[in-house]
Amino acid sequence: MDVKRATNDVDDNSDDGAEYDASVDDFVPSPREAFHTQPDLCKELLRKVKSSVPLAIRSSKISMGSGLFVDKDVEDGCEIYRSVPLISCINGNEEEFCHFCLNSPKMDKGAAETGPLKRCQGCKVARFCSKVSPEIRVCSLRKINAGEEITACYVDPTIDVSRRRALLKHEHFFDCFCTRCEDEDKENKAVLKGNGTLKTFHQAQTDMLNLMSSASKASKYPGLFPEFENLENVETQLRTIARRPFPVSHWPDHIEPLPLARLGIAELYLGQGKPVPALTIGLRGKLMSRRRCGPDWVNEMDEIFGMLVAVAALPANHRVWEDKSFPPAGDIRNLAYGYLYAASKEATKAFGKDCKYTRVMWDLVAGLVAGMPDPKPSTKELEEASKAAQARLMNWAGIPSAYGVDLSH
Repeated sequence: MDVKRATNDVDDNSDDGAEYDASVDDFVPSPREAFHTQPDLCKELLRKVKSSVPLAIRSSKISMGSGLFVDKDVEDGCEIYRSVPLISCINGNEEEFCHFCLNSPKMDKGAAETGPLKRCQGCKVARFCSKVSPEIRVCSLRKINAGEEITACYVDPTIDVSRRRALLKHEHFFDCFCTRCEDEDKENKAVLKGNGTLKTFHQAQTDMLNLMSSASKASKYPGLFPEFENLENVETQLRTIARRPFPVSHWPDHIEPLPLARLGIAELYLGQGKPVPALTIGLRGKLMSRRRCGPDWVNEMDEIFGMLVAVAALPANHRVWEDKSFPPAGDIRNLAYGYLYAASKEATKAFGKDCKYTRVMWDLVAGLVAGMPDPKPSTKELEEASKAAQARLMNWAGIPSAYGVDLSH
């Protein structure tokens, strides 16, 4: 480049002595196009993917852009494809890493294979490198018909549709019109008929999230937020917020962020060493939410499992056992087994049977059975015992039986 021309100075050695004119710059940027319009690129992308069914990249049906489609029916809980990224990057916040973290294209190699570098924290704890898993696995959470688009939520799927759409617009620059977003949006508008406005409803959702944020901070920094340390008061504030958009009826138990807030309060109760109130509000938050499958459902069931274990470990003279309507400790243990079994089944579909997380969960199931007194109950006996325990606990918590978890083996 001629520096003098770039700075609009006259070049005395030039033939015409003209100044640089940016208005006649002949650079034309390439038009922005969705990559499904480039067949060769699509073929190259799919060539690097290991798939169990034929895949195709076409125009997305839910928004502007490209989408990934299956050209064959996919059953519930099947792995659709797995892929290794072109580049593996180390999180800049990591203080140490090993050779595996840095450049291995494979998964789950032993710590002994990490070379001369010091083992990273993941190697030390798990005996293999768990800092990074440079592979994405996509599994179906329901049956997918041939020709249907594969979708995954780019943001937290547990938040309400209005906030999901706002985040997608702000962070990913598109408006989502997937079936889930459309259905939830229609339902939210329907339940508000005869009650408050959509604006009041959205403000209440924001207030609930702010309340939970404050309660969480209060639990981490005692004394700084005393008004949020008493969780009974937090529950009262949550109910007050929920009444604002519904002066005639009530906030539906399954519409977010109410289920999420209840689960959050349950976790805070458990952190305070109060497993019974944790289980009371946690069950309502978990069982009455929309989520009945998927990774988030599994993670939340693990939280409920922890609450059941904590309740079952309460001493025999604890006042909860004096409540004749509360299930006995044996029922609580049976239900803990049933919920862990159900979560492990779903984890197999959501994460894959060879995933470490799934294997650990099934190991816990086996450990619970091994710890039962002899003679060990049969699988059918365990199933029936957990179903009966769930019915009694839901009756105590005032939750309709229709919301129970399917505990079939």
